[in-house]
Amino acid sequence: MEKKVFCRNRQLTVGLKILLLIFILNFSLIALAQKPDLVDQKDENANIEIVNKQDWELFSNEEPLKIALTFDRKLFKKNITKSVYQPAFLSAHINDTVIDRAIRIRARGVSRKILCNFPPIKLNLKDADMDNTQLEDQTTLKIVTHCQNSEMYQRYIFREYLVYKMYNLVTDFSFKVRLVQADYIDSNQKQKTITKYGFLIEHIKALAKRQKCVEVENEKLAQQWMNKDAMALFCVFNYMIGNTDWSVTGLHNIKLLKSKDIAVPEPYPVPYDFDFSGLVDTDYAIPTEGLGTENVRERVYVCKCIEETKMYAALDNVFSHKDDFYSLIRDFEFLDKKNKTSIIKFLDEFFEMEGNERLIKRVFIDGCRQ
Repeated sequence: MEKKVFCRNRQLTVGLKILLLIFILNFSLIALAQKPDLVDQKDENANIEIVNKQDWELFSNEEPLKIALTFDRKLFKKNITKSVYQPAFLSAHINDTVIDRAIRIRARGVSRKILCNFPPIKLNLKDADMDNTQLEDQTTLKIVTHCQNSEMYQRYIFREYLVYKMYNLVTDFSFKVRLVQADYIDSNQKQKTITKYGFLIEHIKALAKRQKCVEVENEKLAQQWMNKDAMALFCVFNYMIGNTDWSVTGLHNIKLLKSKDIAVPEPYPVPYDFDFSGLVDTDYAIPTEGLGTENVRERVYVCKCIEETKMYAALDNVFSHKDDFYSLIRDFEFLDKKNKTSIIKFLDEFFEMEGNERLIKRVFIDGCRQ
């Protein structure tokens, strides 16, 4: 009796398996027949769907980009003074799409590595497989962070961001930037999530490609070997914002670009990191040693002499953008009226020079360094 029951159960099991196999085959055939065109498919694994090309042009959009960065914050703080990458996870929100990617990060900067509890971050995207052409030259990105956890330091971020945008107005040889609203999440879940504004700085390769140039990494070059038009504009602008925290020799807060056109051999200087400028006016900024100034809001012209025609052309360029600068500042929604007034008042002191030939000559012509 038991043997008969066993045989019947075995036959039933085999029959069920055959029916299940037939069902799976039929379902697969139906699915294949209904498979949509590959062009219309969304890659669920990549979690990326390009709806609009401009959405992916990081630096063509003025809206703050919402991102989340998950990493071991204790390890990050431990390695602040070291150039050591650590794993992290980046989530970026573009319209209704979320990009999730495993990347690597490390602290960046010189003085801010020492002065900041939360220094700027370098994002390494080389192995992240971002899968879109708009990021192909952004192998690494810099995030200028809030440095310290206070509203005052958040305002410094906005003021420095505006300096980059102002320089964009006077020359294309300038870094593009994009505001970000970032959540910094501890992967160990032992520290509270920090949500702060910062901004992204484009990669030098993207700027070089846009300007049909290549980067020059020679720390032994001097001011007099730079493109004269670009150097004159560089000098006038940095004088306007009260910035002396740069050096061509040694490439301190400067990148150099050389045109692919052999008829233009002199490199173009491109400044970055303006937190020691008088316009940003951070509480940790100190004047460059040897200038004899008490604070960074005292302007000093530190450039080598450049022929007068180049200097006057640069001055005319900057003077002509006064209204553009002021509109940019007044329309910027993330700064309060007090900070906007402070910036404009500081710039007013510079623009009082316009039309004062004697003062211009004393500062930029007679006051230059031989």
